Order: sequence, then structure tokens, then C-alpha cells
Amino acid sequence: MTSKFADVVFPATKRNGKTFRNLYNKIFAVLSNASGFVTLDAITSATGAGSKASVATRMQEMQNILGRNFQTTSVNIGSGKRATAYSL
Repeated sequence: MTSKFADVVFPATKRNGKTFRNLYNKIFAVLSNASGFVTLDAITSATGAGSKASVATRMQEMQNILGRNFQTTSVNIGSGKRATAYSL
């Protein structure tokens, strides 16, 4: 997963010559590398986050920081269930 664009928007932390990306960087990298919409489950899985709640909270914070909302759509995830999917 390329994080260069995400690092420009949400700078990564550098310590002892190593780069540490926070959840903002990881979420933004997933969204910016996607060719379409991405569900919250997929974002949580791709970022290795502990819970969907923490990803949802960070996404809301990111929207506030950026001053704009992510694009959203409702998608069918099987068995008659629907989920919200996000895109830049």
C-alpha cells in the first residue's frame, strides 16, 4: 500500500530514522489507493485497526480536519445486508 499521498495530507511520525504511520495515514492510504468505494469492514481490515468503532471515529475526525465529507454510498454485502462504503 503506497502511503506517500497519505503522508502529505496527514504527516507520519519519524523517530530514530523509522516512519510510524498513525490510523489517519493508514485510512487515507486505503481510500486514496482504492479504485472505488471501500466499506468500513474493508478499511478496518486493511489498516489492522482494532475495531470498526475506532476507524469510524478517526474518519469523522479526518472529515473535520479536512473540512469536507468523504463520498458515501450504500452497498450490498450479501444475505440482504447493506453497508456504507466510502471514497475520496
